[in-house]
Amino acid sequence: MGVGKRIITNTVFLLVGQIVTIVFGVIWTAILARYIGPAVYGMYAYAQSILAIIAIIVNLGFEQLLTRDISKRPTAGLFYLKTVVSTKMIIIPFVFVGIILFGFSVHWTSELLSICILVAIITFIETFVSVSRSELYAYQVMHYDTITVIFRAVLVLVCGMLAVRFGKPFTFILGLIIIISAISSALNYYFALKVIFATKNLIKSSFFSFRDALKLFRKGIPFALILLFSILNANVMILILKALTNDVLVGEFAAAQRIYIYFFIIPNMFLQAVLPAFSSVSSDSLDLFKKLFKSAYRYIFILSVPMAFGLWVMAKPITDLIYGAEFIQSSLFLQILGLGLLGGAEYVTGPAILSLEKQNLFALLYSTTLILMIAVGYILIPIIGPVGACWAMTFEKIVALILYSILLFKWLRIAYPVNTVLKTIVASFIMFIVMSKLVLYINFLIVCLILAPIVYFLCHIVMNTFSIDDISDICNVLPQFMQKVMQLWLNVQKKIRIQI
Repeated sequence: MGVGKRIITNTVFLLVGQIVTIVFGVIWTAILARYIGPAVYGMYAYAQSILAIIAIIVNLGFEQLLTRDISKRPTAGLFYLKTVVSTKMIIIPFVFVGIILFGFSVHWTSELLSICILVAIITFIETFVSVSRSELYAYQVMHYDTITVIFRAVLVLVCGMLAVRFGKPFTFILGLIIIISAISSALNYYFALKVIFATKNLIKSSFFSFRDALKLFRKGIPFALILLFSILNANVMILILKALTNDVLVGEFAAAQRIYIYFFIIPNMFLQAVLPAFSSVSSDSLDLFKKLFKSAYRYIFILSVPMAFGLWVMAKPITDLIYGAEFIQSSLFLQILGLGLLGGAEYVTGPAILSLEKQNLFALLYSTTLILMIAVGYILIPIIGPVGACWAMTFEKIVALILYSILLFKWLRIAYPVNTVLKTIVASFIMFIVMSKLVLYINFLIVCLILAPIVYFLCHIVMNTFSIDDISDICNVLPQFMQKVMQLWLNVQKKIRIQI
């Protein structure tokens, strides 16, 4: 299988898993948010944000390091797994005690402390899952992780609905999620070990070596910094809002952000598929790397930009459907956050910079845009509340994409795909106009899921955005009967171009 086809195929596998996760996750979020209300949901979001940042101490940047290094040296899979897992087992007890002591020192309420402790356990289990997931991504067998992701999503929804039906407290529900997370973690490790032991000439090592752990720690520092900046990027606004506003506003903002994150699933899945592929070819063939990067950049731009336009139209009906009238301001927050999807191609530029082993520079650039976002947030939040947090996050996404794009296209000495970018913006704007009219007369789900994509891709076909190679790449991952239809159209296109 070619590298380009492997990227698309793995993206499709990851996307299938995430689509199922989104569907079940949206249903579960709607049930949970309505059940516990904005104030408790705000405490839950605050606990998740705090723990996401603290988890950096446990993760130490190992995950992206594993994906990059194992994709280049598959025989090191078992060595990395043993070393990272054992290191985390040593660190986690100290971090857990630190969380409890911190909660007492800042006088958390008993309810908030209980929620934070349970969320901490879930988070630590997920840090182990991330190790096995990184191994599966490095070996580019994403379908195994898809199975685990779907399994967890289904169990959380079913068990959670039963708990809500019988009126169980929120802490009981979190306890159920802990059990489900542990089971899904065991399943993921089964798949990872299966793939690892199928690899020949594995590098052997003891269960734990302080020297090996220290060596990995040093290599992982830039990745840890990048991960820290990424986690802060996603969570720091909730912490600022918690300090400057109240739990209800935090809950409304977090509710909008949860939906916004779901819309980044496609760019994020593309990232997970692209990083190991980029890493595997970056040192062997710079020309192939350039081709892969430019294609990936174009595809993710084509996919992410229309979602920003569409979300502006669909924000209110989506939030009303999921959260109800209690989360009254969430639709406005979602509209502004959705504009951050204009910077979705950042999910390709980041892996490209890491694959070129410029992680130190990437950490510096990432920290700069993060500081800029925090500064804008601190200025705007006291004036306009959570709306200021939304604009700060959107501003950071767009600035980061512009900065990374300028540097990468200059480093690689390739032309920026201006035509694709302009055609995408035009097609997205036409789709936006059509959606704005249709949603007045037709159910918004039909408009969003069926009519809008048809209008958007028809615009691209009319503007002739996709090349013969693009169509060929798409054909490779379609079902057999659709491949025949696409191949027929491809042959017609070739004949027309020859005649012209």
